[in-house]
Amino acid sequence: MLAFIFLIVCPALALVDPLDDLEAAIYGAIDKNKDGKITKLENEQFFLAFDADKDGVVTKQEFIGAIDKLEPLLVGHEDALYILLDRDNDDKVDKSNIDAVYTIADKNKDGDVSKPEFHDVFQIVVSQIIVG
Repeated sequence: MLAFIFLIVCPALALVDPLDDLEAAIYGAIDKNKDGKITKLENEQFFLAFDADKDGVVTKQEFIGAIDKLEPLLVGHEDALYILLDRDNDDKVDKSNIDAVYTIADKNKDGDVSKPEFHDVFQIVVSQIIVG
């Protein structure tokens, strides 16, 4: 029994540092001016940069291509991430979807996403997508 628990816990522990690094890297990439908070505009600019053809919509193919280049730890989880962003289930991610996710992340409704707010959302995403 102890060996079984060890086999389950050890891989999860191995993910802790890479996930902390991933969280910091994503937060840093979105927080362009490095002021310790993510504004709605910074969030929109980050995700709309995935829009390769600049039509205002991030398709699943564009998203997968951008995510695969952004972070190897996310490879294989692109579909699940895309589904989380596509809040209205119309098979496209646009500004309204990005803003809807931002509103959820901005728990205190001050107009910015702080590091603790981002951390809370990141943990939910990781538990649903990467950890399973």
